[in-house]
Amino acid sequence: MKPIMKMTQAQRAAYQFLLHLPILLIVYVVVHLVGAVKFLGDDPLVGTFPYHQVSALANSVLLLALTSGVIGGGVYALSHERAEADFRLSRLLGIARVLWMILCVLTIGAGVFGLLEGRAGFELPPALDALYLLVLALVLIVLLTGVKLWWGLPTVYTAGLIALIAGVIVGMIPAEFSGDQRLRVLALMLRDTLGLGWMVIALSLWTLHRFSSLTPGWVNTAAYSVGGIWAIAAYFLAVQALIPLGIAPPVPAVIGVIALPIAAIIIASHLYLGLSNRNDARTLSPHWISFTALLILISVGGLGALASVPDITLMIAGTRLTDLTRALILFAYAAALLGVTNQVLAELRRENRRVTGLAPFWLISGGILIGSLGLAGAGVVQIYLERILSLGYLETQALIVPLYTVWVIGWIAAGLGFVFYAMGVWARRIKG
Repeated sequence: MKPIMKMTQAQRAAYQFLLHLPILLIVYVVVHLVGAVKFLGDDPLVGTFPYHQVSALANSVLLLALTSGVIGGGVYALSHERAEADFRLSRLLGIARVLWMILCVLTIGAGVFGLLEGRAGFELPPALDALYLLVLALVLIVLLTGVKLWWGLPTVYTAGLIALIAGVIVGMIPAEFSGDQRLRVLALMLRDTLGLGWMVIALSLWTLHRFSSLTPGWVNTAAYSVGGIWAIAAYFLAVQALIPLGIAPPVPAVIGVIALPIAAIIIASHLYLGLSNRNDARTLSPHWISFTALLILISVGGLGALASVPDITLMIAGTRLTDLTRALILFAYAAALLGVTNQVLAELRRENRRVTGLAPFWLISGGILIGSLGLAGAGVVQIYLERILSLGYLETQALIVPLYTVWVIGWIAAGLGFVFYAMGVWARRIKG
């Protein structure tokens, strides 16, 4: 069928935001690999591009990539449900898109020149945080004035957007004024787990509806149940960071040993129901949603449950396992958003076909799993050598270089996958 020759303002803005997703993910992988190879031996860039600077840039670019995906997918999904397929204030989305491009360029430039802050997870300086918030606020205004039916997916998605904004605001509170690590934990939970999480859940269920025979009523009801379960999981994932600080949360973190696997299984079961009731859609979005479900089971149901045990949390503190759960959750978001992008582009082109092919999917999914396995293995061996055998840090790092090599190989494969994905999107770009 012929591709769309003229898109509405909302569709064009959604399309442009989604185009940022694979490009920013490529930048993320490149920066991530620069940081990873530093663990393989002598680092020629130790003076000009140290690891903390690389890590800050990687974290910031990944946040921008995921935000690009949730904005683009959300604008398209919610505008598509309207009869006129546009919002009352869609022109604000054009402004948001321009500001977003400026923010991405400034962030990458700031990271290269070492101008990003060193706080883990909140590296954007206040000026860039303000620009980030302005873009989110413009999108929120468009949705609040344009969405007509506040039930199910729009409600969960918009709640996620509000939580994302709240998390960024809490994260902007200077450490000298807050003086409490609990604020950072709250900010990360609001921004990454609840904010991005609810938005991805809404978009995943929307995509599920597009390639399955599930009814809109079931999908909208599932948005509330899955969103509620995810909120419970978010709490137990967040309070794990309080254990090494000696802070007792209101509800003991150890309950997460049972709650997190149950939550992961319920979420994956909802996604599987759509995968097992397919319609005639031929896009690759089901593959990406399947991978999302797998990563949720591994990160939340597996690693998250283990880290809920206080003794295990204290044992893995400061090792390569410390942030692996959070990283896999963010990669699950990325997988879901790549599926959303496939679905949106196919619909904009009015073609019931694959947009990017299977090669990017297998390279990205296989690369993430292999890289994560190498990093997890390095963390386990590090715990054994340092905590049990009492070896020194430098000696331990030298012994686990082979596992770091697996980590690098996995991300090289994932990087190639993202490049092929971007090439596929470019080859089937919307014209006109």
